[in-house]
Amino acid sequence: MTDVLVVCSPGGHFSEAQDLMKGIGNINYKYVLHLPPEISPEFEKEVIIAPHAERDLRIIWQFIFALICVWRERPAVVLSTGALIAITFGLAGKIFGAKFIFIESETRVLTPSLSAKLCYKFADVTYVRHKALLKFMPSSLYIA
Repeated sequence: MTDVLVVCSPGGHFSEAQDLMKGIGNINYKYVLHLPPEISPEFEKEVIIAPHAERDLRIIWQFIFALICVWRERPAVVLSTGALIAITFGLAGKIFGAKFIFIESETRVLTPSLSAKLCYKFADVTYVRHKALLKFMPSSLYIA
């Protein structure tokens, strides 16, 4: 059983997630990525590779994979720093009773991302890093 599934796209989203998880102590967590960067052998057991999807029919396969993954891991929390993969895993987490936390990318300054707009509708908590985004997602929490 995994306490937290940290779900994100590779690149900047993954870097943000790794920075966030550095300060977390005694919890069991795994990363879920699609198109992962090269992963060192000692880090491999902490990473689940999900199917890649764009805004196309592959999202159905990613959602089915998310349902299976969340069912197997039984996380208490699904946490995501974005992008599209946040939607499929966030919904799967909600179906199986996990809390869903979405953290908007710090690069989004004036308008929220599409994934943030969608996840805001069903996430338990949404965090933004710029106050200007609160006018689009008013019940979000602002973190500097």
